[in-house]
Amino acid sequence: MGYVSGAPVVVLTGMAFEAKIATGDEALHGLRGDALERALDQRLAQPCAGLISFGMAGGLAPDLTPGALIVVRAVADGQALMATDSAWCDALLQALHQAQDRNSAGAGALAGIFAGIVAGVDAPAATVADKQALYRATGALAVDMESHIGARAAQRAGVPYAVCRVVLDPAQQAVPPAALAAFG
Repeated sequence: MGYVSGAPVVVLTGMAFEAKIATGDEALHGLRGDALERALDQRLAQPCAGLISFGMAGGLAPDLTPGALIVVRAVADGQALMATDSAWCDALLQALHQAQDRNSAGAGALAGIFAGIVAGVDAPAATVADKQALYRATGALAVDMESHIGARAAQRAGVPYAVCRVVLDPAQQAVPPAALAAFG
């Protein structure tokens, strides 16, 4: 069935806490690789307005600081560059810039809003050297472990797809070992 106007937007996150931020437990989360791909295919076969990948990402571009928001124009997975839905990206950028303008005088000012590429990987880019190599290879602003799987699933289902990620760790910082524990 796939895309249905007015149906819910499916949210894809990596971690349970990201799902709670996005939807209050209704997001697909906690799955990796083939299990995530199967779950997305099953969910996107049901009526939905589209798919958004939401949550944290590791910074790859050297000038991004923690808290930078990235609206993704395309996802690089090492084999392909998969475009996201331009109308959804434009709407997200407009909404985020309007929110930033409203809050610019307050303590909650954002660390910046950027549009570009995110790299999707199957294993964490944990070291500074890993991040530098991925940045050189893709030109991506950030990296996550779900967006590439979501992009492929959205293409197969023929539904709109967007990605909105927040940089957690900058390019110049390795992922802390405690954070890697979540990946087993």
